[in-house]
Amino acid sequence: MENNNRFLKDYLQLEHPYLIKSYLWVCIIVVNFFVLGISFVPHIVLNMQVTKFVFSISLILIIFLDIWAFYIMMDPNKRQKQYTLFTGLQTLIASIILLVVALEFIGLLLGFYQYILPLIIIYILILVLGFRFHKKALKTGYYYKKGGKNSKSVAIISTFAVLGTIFGKVLARSANQGGAYLILGICSLLLSYILELGTHNLYKYYLINKYEEYVELYELPKKDKSKKKTKRINAGD
Repeated sequence: MENNNRFLKDYLQLEHPYLIKSYLWVCIIVVNFFVLGISFVPHIVLNMQVTKFVFSISLILIIFLDIWAFYIMMDPNKRQKQYTLFTGLQTLIASIILLVVALEFIGLLLGFYQYILPLIIIYILILVLGFRFHKKALKTGYYYKKGGKNSKSVAIISTFAVLGTIFGKVLARSANQGGAYLILGICSLLLSYILELGTHNLYKYYLINKYEEYVELYELPKKDKSKKKTKRINAGD
C-alpha cells in the first residue's frame, strides 16, 4: 500500500524557521544538563574503564550535537530540512546514552545483570514498533483522524510519567544509596524509551528527500530579506 498523498504532504510539513531556534535552545539545555549530567554519576561513583569510556563517548557526541545545533541556528531558513534530521539523530543518540546509563545503574551499581538483556530488547522493540506505526499511520491517515497523532503521543508520555512517579514514590522510601541509584536508573530508562518517540524524524527526513514535490520551504518575509541584504551590503562597505 502506497503512502496517502494528502496525509504525506501534511506529515512532511517543515518547522518554521522562527521556531527552530527556540526548539534548539531547549534541546541543547535538556541534553547538556540532564543527559550529560546523569551519565556523569556512574563515572564518578565507579571510576571504572567502562564508565569512563561511556562518559567520554557521550561527551563527544553531545559536543557534536551542540556544534551542529549552533550551525543550524546560524541560518535556520536555509536549514529547515537539516533540522528534521538533527532532531531525529539527537533523540536517538540521547536515548541510547540514557539506556546505557540506566544499564550502568541497574547492572554495574546494583548488580541486577539479569535485567540488562530484557531492557535492551524492549528498547529495540519500541524502536521497531514505532517505525512500523509511523509507516502504517501515513498509509491509513491515522495521524489526521480525530487527532490521533497528538492523543497517542500524550497517552504514551502520560503513561511513562505516571509509572515514573509510582516508582519514585515507592523507592524514595528507601533511604539507602541503592534505592537512590535504582531511582536514577529507572528515570533514565523511562526517559530513554520516551525519547525514542522522536526518532521518527529520521524516517521523516528520508521521506522529505524522497518526495520533495510535497515539501514546502518557509521563506523569510520581504522585509526580513531586505534587512538581511542591507546588512550584508553595509558589512561589505
